[in-house]
Amino acid sequence: MEHSLPSSLRYDFHLHSDFSDGMNTIEEMIFACLDQEITHMAITDHLSETGYFNWYNQYEKDAKKLPRYLNTINKMKLKYQGKIKIYAGAEISTDFGLRTKHYSGEEDIFSLYLDRFSIFLIEGWYISNPYRSAINLRKYLDELGYSDIPISIAHPEFTHFSHKKFSKLIKMGIGIELNESKFSGIIAQDFLRIYKQLTDIEKSQLNITIGSDAHYADGAGKLQSVHKFIDETNLKKNVILPKEIQ
Repeated sequence: MEHSLPSSLRYDFHLHSDFSDGMNTIEEMIFACLDQEITHMAITDHLSETGYFNWYNQYEKDAKKLPRYLNTINKMKLKYQGKIKIYAGAEISTDFGLRTKHYSGEEDIFSLYLDRFSIFLIEGWYISNPYRSAINLRKYLDELGYSDIPISIAHPEFTHFSHKKFSKLIKMGIGIELNESKFSGIIAQDFLRIYKQLTDIEKSQLNITIGSDAHYADGAGKLQSVHKFIDETNLKKNVILPKEIQ
């Protein structure tokens, strides 16, 4: 079997399961990552800012689903201990802190389970302001004592980012995702356009996460384009890991 990543970068920190819009179970996504010899993976299903599963205008009102999701990931983490590192994450797929509630009577359950998360992604395409949402989430987590949970903007549209905005994200420790499913030569050029404007200090402080954005098991752990780009641009040192939870 031919693999795309070296042993030191066998990560996939953007994976979806049938808890949101993925087509496979969490365990099936784990099998697929193991098949690709991935060493670290994060399940990052779509959540609203108040902790309910949502995707593409599909909102669920089941307050018990989030703990089931986290319990399932923890069960898998224990089952596959020593074979693969598994992290609980979420892709926040509504604007964070820019509006109050998404439907009448929605209870905020997000804050109840923050101690069980290792990484948060901010949806970079389908919400109105990913940049402001990432900043709001970072401030929110910091205020609640969760400054150690990394945040990354998923598959960002770099054409919407100025050097000033990029610098602000770096200063706040907010990462940028290099996403296999939406990676292209144009996106690489847009990223490099901003990256070249950064100071040496900013370049050294830039946090990058990598992910396949796989919604099917067949795509899990496959990051050929992203890995090639990281190799060519010497960005391996900027790739970060999720928070470790014992």
